[in-house]
Amino acid sequence: MKRVVTLLIIGFFSFSVRAQIIEFDALAIASDSVIDTARLSGSVSLSFDVNKQDELVYYIKTGGNLAYEKKKHFWVLTANNQATLEGDDQVLNTGSSNFRYLWNFRSKLFPEALVQYQWDVTRGLRERYLAGGNLQSTFINKKSHQFSVSLGAFYENEFWGWAAVPDDRKPTENPAPVSVNFVKANLLLKYAYILKNKSTFSLRLFVQARPDSYIKYPRIAPNATINFRLVKNLFISTSFSGIYDFRPIVPIDKFYYQWENALIYSF
Repeated sequence: MKRVVTLLIIGFFSFSVRAQIIEFDALAIASDSVIDTARLSGSVSLSFDVNKQDELVYYIKTGGNLAYEKKKHFWVLTANNQATLEGDDQVLNTGSSNFRYLWNFRSKLFPEALVQYQWDVTRGLRERYLAGGNLQSTFINKKSHQFSVSLGAFYENEFWGWAAVPDDRKPTENPAPVSVNFVKANLLLKYAYILKNKSTFSLRLFVQARPDSYIKYPRIAPNATINFRLVKNLFISTSFSGIYDFRPIVPIDKFYYQWENALIYSF
């Protein structure tokens, strides 16, 4: 049994605390042994900040994950939510829940199935449902670094509002929400480097789009994460993630990014 406990700290910059299994897939692929007995791991996190302006503004972040591994099977469930409240009103709400199943994931080529539910009021995304699968190939699998490529397809339903769209881009004063359904191709490039002290650095590039317009109008999402190991079980993590959508469903800015920082204690 493994538990991950997320510590909250106050320092000279603000930490965004996220529950996570640190590079769980990269580290798992690097192992040659197969676990005969079941292993369960999980984590929870909570971050709470208060900012006094004209009104009190509360920032609440919660998250958690649960992973189950047995022999060649690996199941992972993750969920997170960030809410910003001003007075009695909830201003922003962003989060996701994701379930993944990996089979024979220590081999060079293995399948993955996933379902996801997502919401991001910051960008106007009220709901997003996704289900699909990938075939992942591990081209480099060393103790210190791994490089893999995943290729697959998924079906998604997105429901967009206009709250994040500037008034001069709206077709009418109160445009109706937009609902779309697409089948998309998906490409993921992933590189992870593990230092001798177990600190990790990873780069990921997601590319997804409809097959009939893959070259012209993809949705590209880069991600870079560094986990510094401070002591035996204590890590400090910082990550950059962005989205560049060549043809947004509603006319929001094409590029969106965020920085996240975390302090993680695992045992």
